[in-house]
Amino acid sequence: MQNYIKTFNSASIDLQLSIDTILIKDIELDLKSRSPIVAFLYGLRQLLMNESAVYELKLLLDKYNTGVSKRHGRPGMSLWIVILLAAVKQELRCSDDNLAFYANSLLPLRLMMGHSLKDKTRYTRQALHANISSLDSELLKALNRLIVKFGHQEVGHQDEVVLNTHADSKVCLTNVEYPTDLRLLWNSCTSLIACCVSFAYAFGLTGWRQHKSIKQKLEKLYKHSCKRRRTAYRLNKVMRYLKYSNWVGEKAKEMLGALTAQKEEIMARLEGSTPSSADRILLEQIEEATQKICLYLDYIALFSDQIIRRVINNETIPTQEKIYSIYKPFTRWIVKGKAGVMCELGVPVAVVEDSYQFVLGYCIEWKGGDIDIAVSLVKDIEEQYPHLKMTCSFDLGFYSPEVRRQLETETRLETVGMSQRGRLPKKEKARQNTQEYKDAREGHSRIESCMNVLNHRGMRLIREASEEGFERAVACTIITVNLHRLGTLIQARELKRLRRKEKQRKRLRLAA
Repeated sequence: MQNYIKTFNSASIDLQLSIDTILIKDIELDLKSRSPIVAFLYGLRQLLMNESAVYELKLLLDKYNTGVSKRHGRPGMSLWIVILLAAVKQELRCSDDNLAFYANSLLPLRLMMGHSLKDKTRYTRQALHANISSLDSELLKALNRLIVKFGHQEVGHQDEVVLNTHADSKVCLTNVEYPTDLRLLWNSCTSLIACCVSFAYAFGLTGWRQHKSIKQKLEKLYKHSCKRRRTAYRLNKVMRYLKYSNWVGEKAKEMLGALTAQKEEIMARLEGSTPSSADRILLEQIEEATQKICLYLDYIALFSDQIIRRVINNETIPTQEKIYSIYKPFTRWIVKGKAGVMCELGVPVAVVEDSYQFVLGYCIEWKGGDIDIAVSLVKDIEEQYPHLKMTCSFDLGFYSPEVRRQLETETRLETVGMSQRGRLPKKEKARQNTQEYKDAREGHSRIESCMNVLNHRGMRLIREASEEGFERAVACTIITVNLHRLGTLIQARELKRLRRKEKQRKRLRLAA
C-alpha cells in the first residue's frame, strides 16, 4: 500500500492512486520553519503516512459520510477536506475568507487535501462556511481518538504502562457585550423591529414604514435611562423607555395577528386537500416568522419585569432568573476570583491531558461546575480509551469528599490525585505522602501550559451562536492541538537527525 491520499465526491478517502497524485512522503515541508501551520502539516503527514491509520480513518469517515451514492457521488466537498479545513481554521484562527485563500493557494495544504499540481479546484468562502458548519461533533471526537492512539504509538507508549493524566477547566468566552437588563431589552426590541420589517416586506404587510424613526427614538430613550445615579429624573426616563418598548411589542403583536390570519386563510383555501409545494413553503415561512416574533416578545416581557423589580422596587434578581445574552443564551456568568478579572462571560470546558501532552477528551459545562462533571468526565475518557491504565490528578475546583469517593469506587483509575481544600487532617496527609499519590500529581502544573495552547488554537474566544457550533469549535480545537503536538515531536526528531548529519559532513570535510 502506498502512502498517499486522494479525495473524491463519492467517498471520504479513496485508496486508488492516480497518475498525477503526489505521494504523501514526497510533500516537501520546511523543516526549520517555526510557523504553526508547518508543525500542523507535519503531524498530518505523519498520520497519513501510516497505513493502518489511513485505513482506520477511511472506515471512520465512511461511517459518518451519509448521503453518498456509489453511483452518483455526493455534491459538494468531500468529508475529509471539510474536516481538514476546519482544523486549519482553528490552527490559524482565521476567518472564512482567509481560509479560502489558504485552501486555494497553499501548495502543501492542497497536496494534503488530495489535489494534484494540475488540479484547478477552487473553494469559496460561502462553501467552506456551509460545509464546516455541518460537521458532527461525534465524528470529531472519534477522529481525535484515532489521532491520540497514533500519537501514543509514535511516542512508544505501552498499554500495560500506567499513563498519568491531568484534568482542569477553562472558560471559553462567547464574545457577548456586558449584560444589563436595560441593554438586553434594547437588543430584544431592535431585533424584533428588524424581524418585523423583513417579514413585512416578505409577506406584503404594512405598519413598519417608519421603523428607522422608531429605532432612533428607542435608542434615545435607552441612552437616557442608563444614567448611574438614582434620581426621579432617571426613574421617569426608565418608565418612558419601558412604555415605548411595550408599545413596540404591541405593534409586533398586530403583525403576529396578521400572520395568523394569513395562515388561516391558506388553510381555509386548502380545505383538507394536499398543499402544493408553494403553499407548504409559505406555511413554513409563516411558522418560522411567528416563532421568532414570539421569542423576542417573551424576552421583552422578561426584561421589562426585571427592570421594574430592580430599578423601581429595589429588588435583587436571583441568578437563576438572569439571561446574559439573547443571541447566545447558553452564556454563563463565571466568577473564579482571578486577579483583575471581575467575571468571565462564556462557558467552562474541562479537558484531560496526558503526560505526553495529548488532549484525551473534554466536557462542556453547560450547567453546574467542575464538581458536577468530574466523575462523568473520567468515565467518558475510560469509555473512549478502554485499553489505557490511567491515574488522574485534578485541580482544586474538582474536589469534594463525595466526588473523590465516587472516583475511587466507580472508575478504573489507578490513583486519584485530588487534593483536599483547607487544613489537612492526619489521614489525608498520610495519603498525600504516599509514592502513588506523588506519582499521580507529578507534572500536574503542565496542564496550565495546555490551557495556554488551547487559547492560542481558538478556545479563548468562540464566536459560534449555537450550542452545536460551540461544541464543534471545541472539538476542532482539540484535534488541532493534538495534530500540532504530534507534528512538533516529528519536526523536532527530524531536525535533530538533520543536525546530526550536518555535523558528520562537517567532520568529514575537516578530516579530508
